[in-house]
Amino acid sequence: MVFQMNNVQYIIKTLQSTGLHEQLSLYERSAIDKFQSLLEDRKKFYIRGLTDILHLAPTVGTEGAVRHLRNTASLWGAALVTAVSSPRLSKSNSSVNINQGLVNLSKMHSQLSLPDKDLRDSLCQCVCAELVPAYQSFREKSLNIPFTSRRDKYIRYTAEEFRGRLRLLYVSGAAVLT
Repeated sequence: MVFQMNNVQYIIKTLQSTGLHEQLSLYERSAIDKFQSLLEDRKKFYIRGLTDILHLAPTVGTEGAVRHLRNTASLWGAALVTAVSSPRLSKSNSSVNINQGLVNLSKMHSQLSLPDKDLRDSLCQCVCAELVPAYQSFREKSLNIPFTSRRDKYIRYTAEEFRGRLRLLYVSGAAVLT
């Protein structure tokens, strides 16, 4: 996915820097727009993947919220009913999953290379814009449910710390988070 996005970004930049987009527009007016649309679709798909790795449901009102709830309900059935009836268990499990998901994401991302700075910055901005509100919503709901006496074990980060951890994923040569 990241490789595809990097290649599409390279194609767009090359077409624009060489002036080929002008020649191409004689045959196909929206060629650059199609590449940019493809890049945006890839970014959305990438963000959905990160959301799944981090076990964060999309925030209400976002494009994936209804789809996510439908998929969760169909996949988990009775387990979902149990989790809803037991918010303490649900919150502690979700917190552990988010924390472990962030560690796993960091390990996976440490093996990726995003040489294009514009793409790296754009992905960082998109990821933070989508995932930080979801995490903040989860965190606020978790703070209102008395599920443990040791909240810091489960809810490790503030929204700003979470944003900082996500930004570290897009810094070249950043250490793996643990």
